[in-house]
Amino acid sequence: MATLRIGELARLAGISVRTLHHYDAIGLLHASARSTSGYRCYDGNDAIRLQQILFYREMEMPLQRIKAVVVLSWAFIHDRSIRS
Repeated sequence: MATLRIGELARLAGISVRTLHHYDAIGLLHASARSTSGYRCYDGNDAIRLQQILFYREMEMPLQRIKAVVVLSWAFIHDRSIRS
């Protein structure tokens, strides 16, 4: 997946740019990079993480609990020492 600017990801996910700003502010989803003009840019891993977040939101899980679950799951996926 190519890098998406914040508006593109918001449109694809069916959420507002403001929601993505909020997720960034509370540490739930940070952009992987910034464009030269300062736009937040998201990669494929960010889109997958957003998909997880939106799944838990559909289940009416509070954002702080979602943050804990997503952080732990990503740590597990990306840290091979946990799986060994």
